[in-house]
Amino acid sequence: MATSTLYKMRSIALREINGGHDESYGHLPRYCEMVKQTNPGSAANCAWRKNDPQLSLTFSSIFISFKGAIDGLGAGCRSLIGVDGAHLKGNYGGVLLSAVAIDANNELHPFAWAIVSVEDGENWKFFIWHLKQILKDLNRGDDWCIISDRQKGIDLALTEL
Repeated sequence: MATSTLYKMRSIALREINGGHDESYGHLPRYCEMVKQTNPGSAANCAWRKNDPQLSLTFSSIFISFKGAIDGLGAGCRSLIGVDGAHLKGNYGGVLLSAVAIDANNELHPFAWAIVSVEDGENWKFFIWHLKQILKDLNRGDDWCIISDRQKGIDLALTEL
């Protein structure tokens, strides 16, 4: 058989077993609830929007930070946080927003991330708001320094929140 035929057959089989991308996105709210149930103290939030009254809800954004990463941030990281966005390739695109800190060994400690549709002020507000809730719960005060590349709405989000 030709390689392209095998690839198509494999793709069809995987879709039958795992479902399509649309179906996978539908599991995200349940995934967030499972993260919070099985890992208490974690932050997991999924947002949806309704573009058209006739259509069902569509995925908007998700924010995840696991309890272990949060505890590591509070126990052994400096008060310096870097935030940035990276564009995702694939069928749906989007942007991966992330927050990292510097630990006692001068190594990066990733502790929070989100997937959003575009890198803009509203999506950065979504990310920064959730980030602020995590930092507030660490009981280390407001002495955090946040650095960024000042792209598309980060300044606005930090100033407003």
